Amino acid sequence: MDPLAYSTSPIMAAERPEASGATTDPATRLEFIPTTEPRPLRDEVAALIEPWRNTDTKPPFTTGELIVMIFVITGREEMSDKEIHSSILRRFAYYCDLALDFLTYIVDRTRHNGQDQGFDSPIDDFYDALRDSELPL
Repeated sequence: MDPLAYSTSPIMAAERPEASGATTDPATRLEFIPTTEPRPLRDEVAALIEPWRNTDTKPPFTTGELIVMIFVITGREEMSDKEIHSSILRRFAYYCDLALDFLTYIVDRTRHNGQDQGFDSPIDDFYDALRDSELPL
């Protein structure tokens, strides 16, 4: 027996659309109910990463997911490795803090080895101020 066929039992027959005088034409039975526009993917990704932006906890995303998220958020189709890396660091404090710790370690080690050429702090005159004997501390 076809499970989609109407039952011939008296109870089921009364529930059929034609039994109540309703039409079976789908165009006259269905009423259009507009739905809200879906949120843009960019907004959905921004909402997804928001709890992880300013925390010292590692975000639960794979590196591949982070890269895809950066492309979605920026709306760009092409980015260099540097641009992708910088964008991740700017958007997630956890990774930014790790990068800063690593950078300051490298700069410190380089300066202590007498190779201070090419490394300077983004903080104006930082190393000169450290050597200044009149620091207001």
